[in-house]
Amino acid sequence: FYFHQGQSWFYNRNSALSFMGIESLRFDEGETWSDEDFLTELKQELESRTAQGEKLFTYATTIQNHQAYNYDKYGTKLPRVPVSVPLSPETEECLSVYAYGLRCSSEMLLALTQYLDTLSEPYLLVFFGDRLPAAAVLERMLKIADTAKDRPTDANANIDFIIAFIF
Repeated sequence: FYFHQGQSWFYNRNSALSFMGIESLRFDEGETWSDEDFLTELKQELESRTAQGEKLFTYATTIQNHQAYNYDKYGTKLPRVPVSVPLSPETEECLSVYAYGLRCSSEMLLALTQYLDTLSEPYLLVFFGDRLPAAAVLERMLKIADTAKDRPTDANANIDFIIAFIF
């Protein structure tokens, strides 16, 4: 069973996943849901499919933290991510929106594991990101790291890298 909010034609997903042997595909053809809403739908699918004792291989893809990373995505200005270097308003917005999306994904993953722990059947959960954030996001993050590294203050002297969480 494969479940994704995106379009079936994109990346030829419909054909590719069928070719890999996945018989049941659910695409919502571009509906964009929060990770929380996605989890609600996923749990309903799992409960419906396992009610008759069906064993499942489920591959589910969320897209809440997919680009774009601007405040319009959530309809509000989000909390600022604390950093030790000055940021342009555009970079601050991008970083804040991306970090908020990570937080939502993390909360959804916790809720998913808590739900799976209530099931009587064993499960194996594999969670991964299928791509890096858009180049513009990475470029802005790397500029933050470079700016901090070049500053001769003790507070920034230990910044050697940035960790990008991929969801």
